[in-house]
Amino acid sequence: MNRAEPAGFDELRDLLRPVEGLSVPWCVAGGWAIDLWVGTVTRSHHDVDLLVARDDQRAVYDHFSDRDIVKVLPHPEGLVGEGTLVPWDGGRIELPVHQVFADAADGDRIEVLFGEIENGVWHYRRNPEVSLSLGRLIVTGPTAIPALAPEVVMLFKAPLQRPWDETDLVTVVPQLPTDRRAWLVDAIERSHRDNPWIERLT
Repeated sequence: MNRAEPAGFDELRDLLRPVEGLSVPWCVAGGWAIDLWVGTVTRSHHDVDLLVARDDQRAVYDHFSDRDIVKVLPHPEGLVGEGTLVPWDGGRIELPVHQVFADAADGDRIEVLFGEIENGVWHYRRNPEVSLSLGRLIVTGPTAIPALAPEVVMLFKAPLQRPWDETDLVTVVPQLPTDRRAWLVDAIERSHRDNPWIERLT
C-alpha cells in the first residue's frame, strides 16, 4: 500500500464526524475506500458509505436516531438505483435488504451497508462461498481511517461498472498486490462469470 503522507482527506473526515461514537466496528466502503488505499483523493464523491456487520444493525439505528433513516428494498429485477425507500423502525433487517440511508436535516447522508460477517469471516452476499477473514477485510493506512479492502470494494463494483467504478478500477489495479488481485479475479470468476473485468485484471 502507498505509505506516502495522505492528502486531501479533510472532506472525508468532516463527512465522518457524525459517525464518531458509533459503538460497533465499521469501515469506509465505496470509492472513498479506494482513495484511502492509494493514499490520495482521486475523484469527487457524492456521499460516504460504511460497512457494518449485519448483527450490529441495531447499534446503527440507535446511533443515528436523530436522523431520518430509511432502508432500501432492492428492485425485484435487480435494477441498480431503482430500489424502494421505506422508513426503518429499527426492526431486524434481513437479506436481500442490505442498505440504509441516515439523512440529516441539512441533507447530509450516511449510507450504511450491512455485511454478512460471522465468526470473524465476511461472506459476499451475492455468493456466500466467496469469503475473507476480518484481518484482510479491513485495512488501515496513514490516515488511520478504517477502510474496506480494495479487492472487496471492486468485487461489489464489478457487476455495476458505472463510470465511477471504471475510474476506480483504473486507479486501483496498479496498486493491488499480487495476492489481493488474485483473490479479486477468483471472486469475480466465481460470482460474475464472463465479467469483462476478469481479462483486464489478468
